[in-house]
Amino acid sequence: MTETVKAPRREERLGVIGERVERVEDERLVRGLGKYVDDVDPPRLAHMAVVRCPYPRARIVSIDASQARELDGVLEVLLPEDVHDRVGPITVLRPIPESPRIMLRALANEVALYEGEPVASVCAVSRYVAEDAAGLIEVEWEPLEAVSTVEAALEDGAPVLHDQLGANLLVQNPRGEGDPERACEEAAAVVDDVFRVNRVSGLPM
Repeated sequence: MTETVKAPRREERLGVIGERVERVEDERLVRGLGKYVDDVDPPRLAHMAVVRCPYPRARIVSIDASQARELDGVLEVLLPEDVHDRVGPITVLRPIPESPRIMLRALANEVALYEGEPVASVCAVSRYVAEDAAGLIEVEWEPLEAVSTVEAALEDGAPVLHDQLGANLLVQNPRGEGDPERACEEAAAVVDDVFRVNRVSGLPM
């Protein structure tokens, strides 16, 4: 006996997998009518610019923001001590299982731990004023020893990034199953190499 199964009607199908979906946004985009974040300019919109660390690791000796604060159109200049007085530290949103909590701040706390870490911010009436004011903030840096690879960070005597950890190894989380040594011995071919995977993270447009 042969059973015939009828395919569901188009309106009964769920989702769009396997379906030919017509694009509806093309005309708007090719005519230049798309709207992005930079296109949104409501009245009294404030703009922010950030001063960032130019070194892989450095101590903040001093910050002079007096000229930036005097610039016409500047609404607020925030330095590390201003932020630390107003906002507490946060930790990573998805910590690695069994790892200690590393507390982070919006602006560097005495030592900038990576190149590009924010150390000051300026809020102004326009993007141009904010960027000009950020350029007027003078930061005195004391560059510190840094490492650029995982292997170097794990060597004896390497500079420790987070003092509260006492080492650069955050956590060991080995996983395994079966007898890998025996499997390698019996394998027809064994490939031994170092594989590097790029950083993966959410990147909003």
